[in-house]
Amino acid sequence: MRTRVSLLIIIALAAVGPAASALESFAAPSAHTPKSQSAPKKKRHHHLRKHRTRPEQSSTKAPVPAITIDRRVDTSDPVVFLTIDDGWNLQEPVPGIMMERQVPFSIFVIQTAARKRPEYFRSLIKAGATIEDHTYDHPYLTRYGLARQRIQVCLPLADFQARYAHRPQLFRPSYGQFNDDTLRAMNSCGLRHLTLWSTEMKEGRLDNADGRLHPGDIVLMHFDWDLQVNLKTFFEMTRDSNLEIGSLESYLVSPPAIRRAAKVPSKPAPSPSPSEPTSPVPPLPTLPLPK
Repeated sequence: MRTRVSLLIIIALAAVGPAASALESFAAPSAHTPKSQSAPKKKRHHHLRKHRTRPEQSSTKAPVPAITIDRRVDTSDPVVFLTIDDGWNLQEPVPGIMMERQVPFSIFVIQTAARKRPEYFRSLIKAGATIEDHTYDHPYLTRYGLARQRIQVCLPLADFQARYAHRPQLFRPSYGQFNDDTLRAMNSCGLRHLTLWSTEMKEGRLDNADGRLHPGDIVLMHFDWDLQVNLKTFFEMTRDSNLEIGSLESYLVSPPAIRRAAKVPSKPAPSPSPSEPTSPVPPLPTLPLPK
């Protein structure tokens, strides 16, 4: 019995041996067969990728133009300059006060405000004001691109020319904020002077280090509830300091030969008779956006 079992085991092993050898030879790679049929991977040159940069994009914007930026007037004359901004909160006695004083001053008016009360600003112009540009509706200009800044800066010019017979020569950005696109926008419509301020009058107090006026100061006020007390304080300070009130446009734009300043009179001058009604103003022109 044992002999028979042993004989069967030997026969089985003899049969399995060639099959196993064949299986091994099928699984083993041939010397002439590639290991993988997929395309070989490209080497990554990490040392080159480190220094690879994007090609520079050419700028389409115009160069920044030469715009004069004035925070004060460079002069040795004993003169200061009065400017009043915005135009929404109008105080009715102000035109009469300025008519009595007969001094030059500049009003930087928002166009949308100027269109609400044109007769108010005409009365200020007759009292000695020169109307200047303070944007279309007082936005933060630095949040806008060039096209929208052009609308804000340039749109008031033709409207003020038609409405008040004066094309602004000075521009004051809302909140005093501007960037290179603001200067490009100004240049596109012929404005050359960006006018800021050196000190501000609030609630009857001068907002600077020593609380005094100095020659060449550009003083900022606003059309607001405290304008009357600010004007009263300002006139008293100019008188006590023996300072004159000058025309900002004469000092910044005009040749020196025709600069003018006015002393604050000790007694108000008599107010002139009411003026005739003005003719209607043509519709507001549109400004094409730059391509």
